Amino acid sequence: MAHLDSPDNGKKKKAIFLGYDGCRVDALKYVNKTERESYINAQKKYSADEKKTYLAGKSALSYLLGKENTGLYFAYAGGEKGGKTQQATSTAPGWATMLTGKWALEEGGHGVKDNGIMKNDVKTFLTKAAEGVNGKKYSASFTASWEAHFTENYANDMKYAENNSLDIDYLLTGDDKGTFDDVRERISGENDTDVVFFTLEGTDHAGHSKKFGIHHHEYVAGFMEEDNYAYEILKAIESRPTYADEDWCIVIATDHGGCNYSHGGQTVMERTTFIATNKIEYLVK
Repeated sequence: MAHLDSPDNGKKKKAIFLGYDGCRVDALKYVNKTERESYINAQKKYSADEKKTYLAGKSALSYLLGKENTGLYFAYAGGEKGGKTQQATSTAPGWATMLTGKWALEEGGHGVKDNGIMKNDVKTFLTKAAEGVNGKKYSASFTASWEAHFTENYANDMKYAENNSLDIDYLLTGDDKGTFDDVRERISGENDTDVVFFTLEGTDHAGHSKKFGIHHHEYVAGFMEEDNYAYEILKAIESRPTYADEDWCIVIATDHGGCNYSHGGQTVMERTTFIATNKIEYLVK
């Protein structure tokens, strides 16, 4: 919102939020190309074809952070531990907090203190952008493969957008490939969207099935896959024929970490998150 509300510099404002669901901070080790390639080559549990695929992959985080005015910051999920704003380190409250800028139980909060709860009428940045900022209305989208976003958490937001003829698409996909294809179309195709929010599930799915953390090769693979999808999206943005006339705000973040096969508690590895962005002026005071 700070980006959309900032002074007009003669370029069209655009924004994209790339969410890595359940991505622990220790996975960031493999943003580094040398670390990633060394791990892949030494990993005995990857097949030859898997190694070839992972070695050919790129890192969105590495690519973004190699540019000027970018930064990577540690953050936290779960609210004030032991305090009035404590909330579960779970998917629904994590993304709701980033979409609204509020904890669930603080004044003006979104109310989603755990999974299975519908968000209240506190507006997300997607709704605010579609309603208009400084007289300018933006098209927006929410793409994910986690069904509860659309059947529970943001069902009222979807109705509000429909009733008020807001230009917001809410799309449930079948998997990360489906999410990637939709977002790429919004970046590269005719369905051009101004403010894009989407989540990739590679790390979360691997964590729940094979355990969270980089001691598990399936989890590292999940991270590399989603980071490569995100890289392709960043490259698609830069390939836009109108890119020189646009001012993009890019954010990559996670909603929570995890321990063993789950998350939701208040341990360090469940609470610790990260935010990467090309607009550090909105984070550094």
